[in-house]
Amino acid sequence: MANQEHLNILKQGVEVWNQWRQEHTDIRPDLRDADLKRADLYRADLTKAHLNEADLSYADLREAQLTAANLYGADLRGAKLIEADLSKAQLTATNLS
Repeated sequence: MANQEHLNILKQGVEVWNQWRQEHTDIRPDLRDADLKRADLYRADLTKAHLNEADLSYADLREAQLTAANLYGADLRGAKLIEADLSKAQLTATNLS
């Protein structure tokens, strides 16, 4: 289950989220099982985030940093992934259709 504090920060918008990430580089965001369907995550820093089983269907992840993110079992159906960085991301059982 997602850390509610992390989820609340993300829901404030990408600018607030990215600022928080810069200030808390030691924290690995926990967004497991989060409902982020249709979320605007354009240019979001989700580096090393736990996104296991998260619903990211139809989310805007253009230019998002998903480096080394754990996306095991996540739903990315219809997500916009143009220029998203998925290097070293865990994509086992991820729905990318």
